[in-house]
Amino acid sequence: MSLLVLPIQYGDGNMGDVTDESNRTCRFPIERDDMVLSYVRAHFTGGTGTADFTMYIDRHPVSKQPKTYFQLYTFLAVGTSKHVHGRWTKDEQDSWQFQKGDEIVIEWTNPDSGNMSWAVELGLTNARD
Repeated sequence: MSLLVLPIQYGDGNMGDVTDESNRTCRFPIERDDMVLSYVRAHFTGGTGTADFTMYIDRHPVSKQPKTYFQLYTFLAVGTSKHVHGRWTKDEQDSWQFQKGDEIVIEWTNPDSGNMSWAVELGLTNARD
């Protein structure tokens, strides 16, 4: 099984907004077909407080159908006192298959914006492996 690690994203404000495509913060484009989420990691430094960390898949249909997004998973109350370390088994991955043009979007409202910094990394594998 080959692992594709998407480029790490960094910031010190809020993470993405699935309903606002112009906000490119914490949007991870999928550039290959038949990919599944293997892991997510997020590390927080400085500041105080926690907030929920929610992952979405943002679908970009080729046709004129409306854009669609779905909530994938939420980690509750994360911040400098609780980092994100999520891993999914092969059985769980099968229900989360992504296609080229999809984007994984993470929403997290920074409870100490400007003082608390974050970094997020996602790892994908090919669904056919």
